[in-house]
Amino acid sequence: MDSFRVDLVKYSRDRLPSFRMETAVLTTPHGRKVRKRALDPEGERHLQNLVDGRRLLEGKLSGANLPSCTKTDDGVLLDLIEGEYVEDVVMRLVSNGDREGVLAAFARFRAYLAALGTAPAGLPMNGVVKELLADADVGNEEMMPVANIDLTMDNVIMDASGRLWITDYEWVFDSPIPRSFLLYRSLYVLYLKHNGRLEGLLPFFEALSSVGVPEALWEPYRQ
Repeated sequence: MDSFRVDLVKYSRDRLPSFRMETAVLTTPHGRKVRKRALDPEGERHLQNLVDGRRLLEGKLSGANLPSCTKTDDGVLLDLIEGEYVEDVVMRLVSNGDREGVLAAFARFRAYLAALGTAPAGLPMNGVVKELLADADVGNEEMMPVANIDLTMDNVIMDASGRLWITDYEWVFDSPIPRSFLLYRSLYVLYLKHNGRLEGLLPFFEALSSVGVPEALWEPYRQ
């Protein structure tokens, strides 16, 4: 890589060795980048998963905006997307006490996931995703064509033009996955982090209902 400046570094040492990483934000002659490096030799496979995950998403999601992800000698390099996380947009509405605005933001996120595409009817889940949702009777739930488990509001950025970008490729699997599960998980993660501010304005169960997650799946999805 050409000369660069390190603007920020963080370490994820609380994970298993195969998933521990150094994440750095760099300023380079070619723009701002995110560099991820494994903290343990076991983590090299996980770095390759980032590259493979992006390739899967690019091939199976309709018109998704995906920062580039390139393998380097010591890690991977991604374009840094400047903008605001969907989570931050929601929490600003929460700070303003705007219940209807929050509901509208959730509806837009649901529409965004729908716009990314739907797997053909009857295509079964497989591998890790099938195991993960073994106890959930998903019936005729609409399926996303590929499983990006971390497609949550804190991993989607809105740029200055209003385009949404998927920023996390760590947990992507080549399997259909119920869209309702990704909606459940997105809201679960949001409320887990901000329950004290959210619950009084819009209870979790109302948020789930507003985006169409069937009540019969709440507990299986939580499990």
